[in-house]
Amino acid sequence: MFFIKHILNYLKRYYKIDQGTEFVDALRHLNQPSEVTVPNELIPAGVLMQLRGFYNLHALSINSDWIWPYWMERQSNPHSESFIPRAMSLSYINLTHRNWTGVGVCGGTREGVVDPRGLVTPWLQGWSLDAWLTVDGKHYFPSRMDDNKISQQLRNNLPFVITEVETPPLRMFMETWAFRDDDQDYICHEVHVANPTREPQTARLTFALRPHNPEGLSLIFNLAYNTRGFWLIGSDLAAFFPQRPDRSIASNHATGDTAHFLDTASDAIDNQTQCPSGLANGANSYTIQLGPGQSERRFVVMPIEPLNPRNFSFTRFTPEKLETIKEKALADWRREADRGVTVELPDQRYVDAFEANKAFLVMLNDGYEITAGPLTYHRHWFRDAAFLLNGLGKVGYGEEVAKNLRFTPLKQWKNGYFCSQKGEWDSNGQAIWSIMEHFRLTRDMDLLRELYPAIRRGALWIEKKRHDISFSKRKPRGLLPAGFSAEHLGPNDFYYWDNFWSLRGLMDATEAATALDLTDDQELFKSLEAGYRRDLLEAINRDIEHSPVHALPAAPRRRPDAGMIGNIAAAYPLKIVHPEETPWMRNTLLFIRNHLFHDDGFYQQMIHSGINSYLTLQMAQCMLMMKDIGAYKLINYMLDLATPTWCWPEAIHPRTRGGCMGDGHHGWAAAEWLLLVRNLIIHEQDQVLHITPLLPAEWCHPGKRVAINRAPTAFGVVSVLVEFEENEEFLTIEADWHTPPTEIHWHLPAPGRKLTGSTDGITLEDNLARVQPHVKNVRVEIGLEAAPSIREGEVPGLDELPPPPDA
Repeated sequence: MFFIKHILNYLKRYYKIDQGTEFVDALRHLNQPSEVTVPNELIPAGVLMQLRGFYNLHALSINSDWIWPYWMERQSNPHSESFIPRAMSLSYINLTHRNWTGVGVCGGTREGVVDPRGLVTPWLQGWSLDAWLTVDGKHYFPSRMDDNKISQQLRNNLPFVITEVETPPLRMFMETWAFRDDDQDYICHEVHVANPTREPQTARLTFALRPHNPEGLSLIFNLAYNTRGFWLIGSDLAAFFPQRPDRSIASNHATGDTAHFLDTASDAIDNQTQCPSGLANGANSYTIQLGPGQSERRFVVMPIEPLNPRNFSFTRFTPEKLETIKEKALADWRREADRGVTVELPDQRYVDAFEANKAFLVMLNDGYEITAGPLTYHRHWFRDAAFLLNGLGKVGYGEEVAKNLRFTPLKQWKNGYFCSQKGEWDSNGQAIWSIMEHFRLTRDMDLLRELYPAIRRGALWIEKKRHDISFSKRKPRGLLPAGFSAEHLGPNDFYYWDNFWSLRGLMDATEAATALDLTDDQELFKSLEAGYRRDLLEAINRDIEHSPVHALPAAPRRRPDAGMIGNIAAAYPLKIVHPEETPWMRNTLLFIRNHLFHDDGFYQQMIHSGINSYLTLQMAQCMLMMKDIGAYKLINYMLDLATPTWCWPEAIHPRTRGGCMGDGHHGWAAAEWLLLVRNLIIHEQDQVLHITPLLPAEWCHPGKRVAINRAPTAFGVVSVLVEFEENEEFLTIEADWHTPPTEIHWHLPAPGRKLTGSTDGITLEDNLARVQPHVKNVRVEIGLEAAPSIREGEVPGLDELPPPPDA
């Protein structure tokens, strides 16, 4: 809080402000005493966001006649449900429609984004390209059009974003995709204008360079069009037009939006401008004449990062060559997608979302690190990376995960601390767990040996840190010091989340030492793990004993609140406890489901104030572990909240159903979807491989199939096919075991009556067939009418906490 206090002291000194510091002091007491109040790494991003919001507020107020991005048009429109009054706010940022879709190349390190109206932002936090159409004197600006006039989808569930706009009597189709040429990554934006009528039509297509993006204003001070067909922003090439426009114009804040000059015939408007306000904007226009049934298209090529025009080849990107480049880019993505795991499920939405997010996860992998999003969160955190790398590995991209992990020691301090940002204490456990999850899938001993010194240092750091009482004598014994929570669990506290991850880190360090036959280290870490577990259970038991609902709060001595969602990590993904065997975990899950949900999504009251996408999917994972068919209500609810391009923002506005927090294309949510769909078909628990742990009746009709192909598991690569026939269910297993499971548990949706095929190595117990690893085929007679339906998963789903016990 020092920097806030410093600012207030400055204001007091120079502007005679004599109030305010008392709030800073009071705010400090909401936190537990901690080493770091706010990580320094977060301050630049936070300052940029709020300063941009401050500028948004003022620029919008005096320029309401400009064409703004979709979110700003909706959020400033008093007739829209998305409307937010600006009133006494100092900052105006996107809180209602944080939705976009990343586009990039395989193996790239940067992505562009496309918003729900086809606005393309090629540079990180940079300017955008919009496309407008004028037909019969009427201007169609996509950001201002009704939702039912615009649709969006992916081509083949790959990062090729198609936006279709109704512009009667014509139709406009936009497709945005990325490609690599001569080691430089580009985005291509192609616009098709089609005439479906029987009459000739004339239209004007305008490409507009805009000083904004889905986050807000992005300042352009100098803008100029070069007659070779490209626009310069400052000294950097921004956009190249292979087909020369009929007209190019530029404007600034003083003269107004270029949209105001679309009907101006005068050639007096210049095609270069300067704007000290940062609102320079420009446009290229094409007159398009279409006969009946005809269509035409125009291309724009944009480097994903600022590029010196001297390094750009103007002859390489003709429309014909771009068509060839597009086919190659599509083929590259198809080949990359085919390398990964594939699934087959009765609900095609699950499959489409799986394929799309598989490609997105590959796209977000920068090689040396994996990022949590293409825009707001385009940076590395161990927390997000743990889930992203786990998802990437479990859908078949183990080589990419290994390459990432080799860079992990570079992010470790000499004292053993894996630092994403100083003051968070969960990262050591996450880094170690990521390494060991990959090892469990691949049994890559060479990589484990290479990374073991980092694991060892990280584990010893955990043990030392949990006994550190430098900043609080009230710290619960053996727990980590109070830390900052970028996981948004609340003010700085002794979070169980940090401790569950750190305990898992010691458990995995023990496993690593065992695998490498390092007996001394194995015994050391096993002893440290036992001591940590004892201290952690002591704190948990104390909190459960004094809890009116017998659920675990987010931190010791805290009341139940939304921060307790962090505790479910002990069940999923860490598998420290199983909810069916641990009453406090089961009570915690039930409390969250019954009191902290909005409809069928987890409502994160901390910071987000929205329905959290990845935490809802994590709750579904835990409910699957409890055999609760209601998990499918959560899963289907999240499918309903996905964008048409199968993306989720970090958190979702309960009314607008647009993003309200974080990156509008959230990588962690993408990873959770992949992991969830995989676990619906197969998952590991201890030394057992579980198949179809909980299938709903809706998926069990004759002719339906559930399958997963080439799935890496802790036992080897497995392919599974489950087929339903009239009163029969058939299982086929193909496996390349590196460490065979002790048993395979095939969970049936209803009690099995008898085995109708071979019985060798198979025993049938009600809803479970126990199968030995050598078995390839199982056939069971089953009464499918007894299978549980998704409709049975009803819960109260209250939106508020219960009253205090003595109320």
